[in-house]
Amino acid sequence: MPVILNPVLPSEIQSRVWDQARYSNFRDKINLYRGWIDDAHNEADRDESIGKW
Repeated sequence: MPVILNPVLPSEIQSRVWDQARYSNFRDKINLYRGWIDDAHNEADRDESIGKW
């Protein structure tokens, strides 16, 4: 697993307390959100793009 720092407290390594299941859930959520971001960003219609954000 990669080192993932706590964004609120950068001295804390968040991933230190994760097992593989928690890390997999984190990755799945990041990938899901990334898909939504790409979809909104690539939307040609401005109003549709804003709605997706």
